[in-house]
Amino acid sequence: MRFSRTAFTLLELLIVLAIIAILAALAGPAWNKVLGSVDRTDALSKMRQLGMAVQSYTTDHDNTLPGPLFSGQNPKYGIGSTYTLGYLLWSYLGSPQPTAGVIHKAGVLAPKAYKRFSPDCSATSLFLNIKIPFDGEDINPWGWRPSASTPYPAPPERIVKLVSVGLATSWAMEDVDKTGVPSNVGTWYSTLPPKPLYNPYRLKLFFDWHAAAEIIQ
Repeated sequence: MRFSRTAFTLLELLIVLAIIAILAALAGPAWNKVLGSVDRTDALSKMRQLGMAVQSYTTDHDNTLPGPLFSGQNPKYGIGSTYTLGYLLWSYLGSPQPTAGVIHKAGVLAPKAYKRFSPDCSATSLFLNIKIPFDGEDINPWGWRPSASTPYPAPPERIVKLVSVGLATSWAMEDVDKTGVPSNVGTWYSTLPPKPLYNPYRLKLFFDWHAAAEIIQ
């Protein structure tokens, strides 16, 4: 009697494993590319939502930007977080109202790639442009909060003041990592991801409230 062979030989198993490994190696870069595209789309969408919220805020506050603000922003805010976007924009973002003893998180400041890096949302996610060239000097459109270095705080600027510098070409805020800002920018530098989350792109929101991905130079 003749019996058909149903088991694989060791050589056949090794060949199958080698083929699987080759396919996985080929698929890896493609998958990373797809994941990167999904992350950018998600983050840009959230940036646009944030831009719409800032625009609505300025409309309701005599065209004045929210502020004064910290230069580094993260999603967390509470009753005492008066220098954060989460606190000032909660009603425009559909976020919970600041409550004593409760720390909330503004979802638009926490895109998917950021949350993978900082699940507890303690890292800084956005860096505000605090140096806009205007009439031969740099101004901080978000205003200066009181501190040891700025004992005389200044309110935020009205958006119309920035028209002359170009609302569509002047960036308002961007995603941030350790390669994008100097190490002395603030104590929050240590919380930043070591490399760009959307490499080779940096995501920026401009003062006309459009968001764009720019190749990092």
